[in-house]
Amino acid sequence: MEASASTPWVIRDCRIDEAEAVLALWRKAEATVSPTDAVADLRRALTASPAVVLVAEAEGQVVGSVIGSFDG
Repeated sequence: MEASASTPWVIRDCRIDEAEAVLALWRKAEATVSPTDAVADLRRALTASPAVVLVAEAEGQVVGSVIGSFDG
């Protein structure tokens, strides 16, 4: 989704270098943290799994995230 004058944010694939920002967002949102919510695990999801990780970006900041996967 492209940003426009009426939509000041975009939804796009998460980049591997944004793992820390996504985890910081989860902590700020007081999401329930699991043992696998670590930078290495999120990077692995981005590079070596069938998971889809999307982020919402506004003004250069990650402001939302969603992970879609299938566990069999």
